[in-house]
Amino acid sequence: MNRIPVLAFGLLVAAGAANAELPAAPNRTVPVLIFDSCRKPEWPRESLRNEETGTVSLSMLIGTNGKVKDAKLLASSGSSLLDEAAMAGLRTCTFKPGTEGGQAIESWQKMQYVWTIEESAPPEEYAAMKRLQQNDFDGAAALFRTAAVKGSANAQFYLGAMLFFGNGVKQDKTEAAKWMEQAVAQGHVKAKGALGAMLLEQGSDDRRAYALLQAAANGKDVTSMYWLATCLERGRGTSADLGDAKAWYKRAAEGGHPKAKQALARLEGGQG
Repeated sequence: MNRIPVLAFGLLVAAGAANAELPAAPNRTVPVLIFDSCRKPEWPRESLRNEETGTVSLSMLIGTNGKVKDAKLLASSGSSLLDEAAMAGLRTCTFKPGTEGGQAIESWQKMQYVWTIEESAPPEEYAAMKRLQQNDFDGAAALFRTAAVKGSANAQFYLGAMLFFGNGVKQDKTEAAKWMEQAVAQGHVKAKGALGAMLLEQGSDDRRAYALLQAAANGKDVTSMYWLATCLERGRGTSADLGDAKAWYKRAAEGGHPKAKQALARLEGGQG
């Protein structure tokens, strides 16, 4: 298969990422990315050679002039090289600054950069990512659906996530699962984790949920590491194993997952 690097960045709806860290208010707006203003991050040669992939979660302080004043890492991709490259690239972005009472203000904006290697994606997928950055969830969902029908695993994952949460479309968890199944059939790591989490929520097939989460966690998906640890702690889909649960909570915590840090502290403190 002829594979080329396909880079896309956007708010990961599946992770429930908030658009900004400021609380919502009627007279307040959040920063909006000017999509074409960013310098494309360079894929580190070592990471590309090793086919490293992952999602970098960042929080960016946007000044009143729309420039990035500061940035901090919220969750690692699992590769420090990819984290640093994404940080460097996104620092070059320009935003329409957030406002309060009609006046530009400094505010923090959460962003995610997805490093993935796959076959060239349909143009609708790129357009959908851009709509996400503009907070146009209706438009993004429609474009993701077109790309998903064309067979894009990434679009199938995003569409499934939007259907699951009801972002830009009427919530339909049954259809969400169908799209996730199609993405999983193509080996999409995050779709495996998302479908595993869906099955856990339903309580319909804990064994398959565990297997999917295990595969996604081994694929360096931090959220799946957390849910895999909960399965091991509670004995869902597998025998309970607090030692392995702690190990996976630790890996998820090192990747920046906040609930994993809390769970690890609870287990190490001997609390049930």
